Amino acid sequence: MRKAAVLLVSTAVMLLFIGGILTQSLVIMQRVAAVRDVKGIVWVRARGSAQFLPLADAARVGAGDVIRTSGNGGLALEWIDGTRVRIGPNTLMTVLKSQVNRATSAETAIFKLDIGRIWVRVLKVLSQKSKFEVHTPTATAGVRGTVFSVAVDPHGQTTVSVKEGQVVLAAGGQSREIGRDQMIRAGGPESGVSGLSPAEAGLWRENEAVARPRLDIAGPASGDSVSPGQSLEVTGCSEVGAVVTVSGKRAETGVAGRFSATIAVPPDAKGDFEIAVSAVDARGYETKKALTLRVR
Repeated sequence: MRKAAVLLVSTAVMLLFIGGILTQSLVIMQRVAAVRDVKGIVWVRARGSAQFLPLADAARVGAGDVIRTSGNGGLALEWIDGTRVRIGPNTLMTVLKSQVNRATSAETAIFKLDIGRIWVRVLKVLSQKSKFEVHTPTATAGVRGTVFSVAVDPHGQTTVSVKEGQVVLAAGGQSREIGRDQMIRAGGPESGVSGLSPAEAGLWRENEAVARPRLDIAGPASGDSVSPGQSLEVTGCSEVGAVVTVSGKRAETGVAGRFSATIAVPPDAKGDFEIAVSAVDARGYETKKALTLRVR
């Protein structure tokens, strides 16, 4: 009788434990990032693996994955909410956490940067329960919503520069706030918060696209032939919340940022027919693209 009771209690405890795990997995949703703009040689070590493998352009990256780039390597990670992390050459970065709590709507994104440089765009302002951090060997950069960069040199010194918004850098038991067009170094000779150096400002000019919304045009393709008076549909994908216009006309947007708009080729059109497409995000950053079609 006693053995049966012990077995019953053990079974109940096990069921509660399994039920707790299942409930948590339903509440905590893991988020993955799409990989875009792969350049040069890039490797990824998947969670639980001991080996780095080449990263394909169509791959996705999630929590626990480690990314390493070569001297000419680089890529961008993009999440569905518009968050973007652009990874530069000679960089080693780990996605420690990327998840959202369905019950509280709290979002958690934590990265570890061992060496190299990343540019980050956090589009929306995070709640007090949410967390977005970049950990380096000497500091932790935390944000609520901003555009910023973190770099770690071979000596372990951390440089944080901010293009928009505000970043709080915790290092050596102290916290510093870095605002727009400011930078700070930690882990080496302390320079304090200052304006962007000429070198840092130059890097931002080269990488300012990190702040702009995604805009991919699926069709038609530049160079396609059209006829005078023809109606054609321009389709593509931007990011959720972005306003897309096609030749000045606001496009219809759907699930996951997909858009479409019908454009008519003028009856008297000759030669090249150009279509301007733009996407504007909630902060006013804009990405522009143009299609040039041939009127036959």
